[in-house]
Amino acid sequence: MNTRRLVSILTVLVAVAAIVGLGGWGFSRSGWGMMGGGYGMMGDYGRSYGSGESGESISNEEATAVAQNVIAGYRNPDLEVAEIMAFSNHFYVQAREKSTGRYAFEFLIDRGNGRTHAEPGPNMMWNTKYGHMSWLRWLPWVSASGEMSISREEARKIAQEYLNRTRSDLVVDDETDAFYGYYTLHTMRDGKIAGMLSVNGETGDVWIHTWHGEFIGMLLRGGDEHE
Repeated sequence: MNTRRLVSILTVLVAVAAIVGLGGWGFSRSGWGMMGGGYGMMGDYGRSYGSGESGESISNEEATAVAQNVIAGYRNPDLEVAEIMAFSNHFYVQAREKSTGRYAFEFLIDRGNGRTHAEPGPNMMWNTKYGHMSWLRWLPWVSASGEMSISREEARKIAQEYLNRTRSDLVVDDETDAFYGYYTLHTMRDGKIAGMLSVNGETGDVWIHTWHGEFIGMLLRGGDEHE
């Protein structure tokens, strides 16, 4: 049995076990992902800013403070906030390891009350260091450094071919963020961010992020603030 097929089978088995144990799952284009609730790797470091019933959103500044508070809660000086994006459904955040430059995990901030939870999908099911599949790093063919058999260039090609088949109005961004076990990329329409997708670094599976809503703006990218 080849490595890609084995990883796919193991992912399905873990997903089934998690469905039974956790509930609250939904189906996206290429796999199952937890669509709400918390996640074992991440405590609730979000601050409550209100009930969200009024329809008002926390501010960009408040969202940034929540993101920084989440990272501080890990008590790991090697972690930092690398990217914060505002979507209509929530704020999206990427954490990164300073020492390696490797992206660590992704999480979401509720726009109404500032509560946080781990991002569903690849972040949970494909992350071989910080997600449900973290035990895979002990397998002999999984690199502790996060190296994957599919390169960044190959991941972009796979993602674009997928979009050509399913969403011909979208193209992938040149930036390809490497996590442990997968890549995450922005999708673009007319030169502007439209959404996101991820590519498994071993199997080449593509997972569209269907949960973000409309893109509003970039708050932080690569550690630099944006308007």
